[in-house]
Amino acid sequence: GYGVWLLRHKTTSIGSYDEGKVVEEDSSRSTRSFEVEKTLGDGTGSVYVYYYYDAYRQLAALNGSDVWPCKVGMSNGNAISRIIDQAGTAYPEIPRIALLINCDSARDMETAMHSILKLRGRWMEDAPGSEWFLTNPNEVESLFHAICENA
Repeated sequence: GYGVWLLRHKTTSIGSYDEGKVVEEDSSRSTRSFEVEKTLGDGTGSVYVYYYYDAYRQLAALNGSDVWPCKVGMSNGNAISRIIDQAGTAYPEIPRIALLINCDSARDMETAMHSILKLRGRWMEDAPGSEWFLTNPNEVESLFHAICENA
C-alpha cells in the first residue's frame, strides 16, 4: 500500500520520518569518517570532487587512462553534509572526497568547471544527475587555478 515503511534491520530504534527521509537514530553513517584528501581556497561556499569505488580509478590506470567517473558539485553551505546527504545508503562504500575548493562564488566556479569539462567531452550524459564527468581531481584542481588566474 501507500505510505512510509520503516524496516528494523540491525537497529535498536525505529527511527523518525523527516521531510520525506527516514532517519535512523543510531545510524552508522554518522560515525563514518568523511575525510577530504585536499582542500584549496577560501570562502563560504565550495566546489567538491568525489567518486565512489576505487575500482574505477584502478581500472582506468590498468587501461592507461588517467580519468574515471567523478562528481563535480557545489555547496553554498557545508559541503561534507551535502555529500553525506547524496551518499545516503545507496552505495556500499563512502565516497572518496578527493578535492574541496572553498570560494565565495561556488555556483560560478562550478558552472565554469562544468562548461570546460563539457567542452573537453568529459560529461557523462547517461549518468544519473548532470554532475558526473570522466576526469580526475588533478584536472579539476588545474581548472581552478586557470579560472582564478583569468578572473
